Amino acid sequence: MQALPPGYEPFDSRNGFVDLIGPLYCLRDGDQEVFGLRVEPRHCNTLNIAHGGLLTTFADVVVSRAASVAKTPPSYAVTVSLNTDFMAGAPLGSWLEGRAQVGRIGGSLAFVSCDIFADTVLALRASGVIKFLPRARSKHSPG
Repeated sequence: MQALPPGYEPFDSRNGFVDLIGPLYCLRDGDQEVFGLRVEPRHCNTLNIAHGGLLTTFADVVVSRAASVAKTPPSYAVTVSLNTDFMAGAPLGSWLEGRAQVGRIGGSLAFVSCDIFADTVLALRASGVIKFLPRARSKHSPG
């Protein structure tokens, strides 16, 4: 297995589905979280490049996490829509790096975009609408 780029730490997604594509890694770059993932054989199609479903799932994680942590206070969020443009292949063994840009945050929605790079090549560009979920009330919370 290839070494991680400097500064990346394991990211605990606490999400069974996302854990299937991982492990995911995270790097703090100022106020931004940058996500990383190494393309493994299980992620590839018959051409030995990452399947579009992997890239889309990775982009979904990147944009929804960016929206969640940009909200004050941080909030759980779900994807309403995600538009993707595939720019280049992500070959087996490449390092995927996802960076999000939060455009606008409203009361219940956020508009977020992201770029996914395979090593230094732009592989996917995505934009999404993210919906914040109301805080669940505990059965122990008052009235």
